[in-house]
Formats: sequence, C-alpha cells, structure tokens
Amino acid sequence: MQSNGTEEDPSNATVQVPGGQPGHNVAALVLGILLILFIICGNLLVCLSVCMERALKTTTNYFIVSLAVADLLLAILVLPLYVYSEVSWGR
Repeated sequence: MQSNGTEEDPSNATVQVPGGQPGHNVAALVLGILLILFIICGNLLVCLSVCMERALKTTTNYFIVSLAVADLLLAILVLPLYVYSEVSWGR
C-alpha cells in the first residue's frame, strides 16, 4: 500500500567543521589571553597589598586573599586549557 506523504532522508544533516569561522579563533584567543592576564595581575595586586600593608592584615582581608589565591589557581591551571579548547575545537 502506498503512503500519501513525502519521505525525508534522515541522514541529510549539516555537518559543521570544528573551529567555526576563521576570525572566531583569533578573537577567542586574544580575549582569552587578555582575560587571563587581567585576572592574574588583579589577584596578585590583592595578595601583595594585603601582605605589604600592615593596616590591611585583618581577618576579612585574609579571607579575600584566600579567594584571590583560588582565583589565581583557576587562571593559571584551568583557563588556559579552556582557551585552548575553545580555539582548537570551537563551538
């Protein structure tokens, strides 16, 4: 028996090439590196200012320094890998 409709080929899909548009990789790389540098510089300034200035050595500021150290570790260990994966594989 014949059906009264059209059959679509389910394998007809658009395949995207990893990496996206050529300009996207360069922009992601530059923005990622700038972001990492700003994060490292800002958190180093927080740590150094609390360590150098006696008036800033309070319990609250030690908590802020611990957050800055955690953020530094993120910027040094995790974000470079994320930027690399974004530039290499794209989205």
